Amino acid sequence: MTDDGVIISGIIDQGLLEAAEVHQAAGMVMAQLGMTAAGAIALLRVEALVTDQPLSHVADEVVARRLRLGPRSDPPPP
Repeated sequence: MTDDGVIISGIIDQGLLEAAEVHQAAGMVMAQLGMTAAGAIALLRVEALVTDQPLSHVADEVVARRLRLGPRSDPPPP
C-alpha cells in the first residue's frame, strides 16, 4: 500500500470511529430523554453548534458521562 493509501485508510478509520461514537452518544441521549434517533442526533448537533465544538467532541463527552444533554435553563427575560 502506498503512503497515500495508508493516510486515506487512517482517515476512513478515524471517521468510522467518530461516527460510531456519535451513534453511541445518540443512543444514550435517546435512553435519557426518550426521544427518537433523529432527535438525539439533532440535539447533539445543536450542542456542538452552541458550544462551538466538533460533533465528535460532544459525542465523546456524552459517552464519557461528562456531559448530559437536556432542556436548557435560559434566564428569564428582563
